[in-house]
Amino acid sequence: MATPEHCTSFERSAHRYLRAYPRRWRLSKEAEVTAVLADLAGPGATRLDLRSGAGLVVNGFRTRHRERPPLHLLAAYRIFGRRLPPRYRGWVRDDIEGALLGFRQMVWRFSPMIFAWVVVPLVIGHPVAWNLLGPYFLLLATVTAATAARRRRTEAGRHLVPGVDEPFGPSDLARGWILRDRVRARPMLGRLACAAAVVAAIATPMSIGGARWVQPVALAVGAAIAVLAGRRLRRVVPRRREQGARRMVDHGTHWDAAIVLGAALLIGLASLWGQVAVAISASAVALLPVLVVAWREAARTLGELALVDVWTIGATGQVSPVDRVVKGIFAPPMDTGTELAQ
Repeated sequence: MATPEHCTSFERSAHRYLRAYPRRWRLSKEAEVTAVLADLAGPGATRLDLRSGAGLVVNGFRTRHRERPPLHLLAAYRIFGRRLPPRYRGWVRDDIEGALLGFRQMVWRFSPMIFAWVVVPLVIGHPVAWNLLGPYFLLLATVTAATAARRRRTEAGRHLVPGVDEPFGPSDLARGWILRDRVRARPMLGRLACAAAVVAAIATPMSIGGARWVQPVALAVGAAIAVLAGRRLRRVVPRRREQGARRMVDHGTHWDAAIVLGAALLIGLASLWGQVAVAISASAVALLPVLVVAWREAARTLGELALVDVWTIGATGQVSPVDRVVKGIFAPPMDTGTELAQ
């Protein structure tokens, strides 16, 4: 009999090959198939053999192709947001819950604009505005990443809730009252502070030709705001109310991507125009002490503090209002998928 170490290594090996199958297939059958593969491989096997793995990959992509909607339906779904027939509901849920949903939509919806911006000027002999192309893509990618969670909820409500005359399937979601999601403050503030520090460190040397008094003034203003916000947080946070209708969630990888892309966008804009570099540098310098103080206060607080609490208390000095349950969509109890819509 294989040791637990061998089993863990074999399961990881099988999992890599089984990723060729659709997500909903893996949720229901991966454990069973992995157990069968482990029995066939025999005791002591640490990885799946290449021949069996290649067969899994081929069958997995065949399954994906067989369950994928036709091109004309896929184009209508991607570009115009048209609902697909109920038989493709499982594929739609995999698509919405999968990684890079926004970027897949961006490729479909903005390809004509990119074609007109780049290819047409080249054909007619007109110069392409290459210096604007990079910032445009970064802005588009930043907005796409920052709105990923909202886009998933919107798409799920549009495509995964069955109509009045449609039967309820295993991949469908239902409408109802759900808890209010709030992002944890400490990790988000830490990442924002790091991004502000990087932007300030890179954009400040680019703005040397501008007014030399801007950065010191911005730092003084930011320090004053940070002191005021810190006092408000220390005074009001201990008096915050219980939030029974709230669910604390992590900010998610989409916000990590949005922060990195946003910082890259600001640095790119600062490198193009000197006056813009002065404004970006001053804003980052002023924002940095505020974020550092807010992060420190969130780290010192007993219990979890939501980002909206830090903003409300720091900006107004008032206790955050009590959240209420909201209307939303959720996965029914019999569903084993991820409850992305909450």
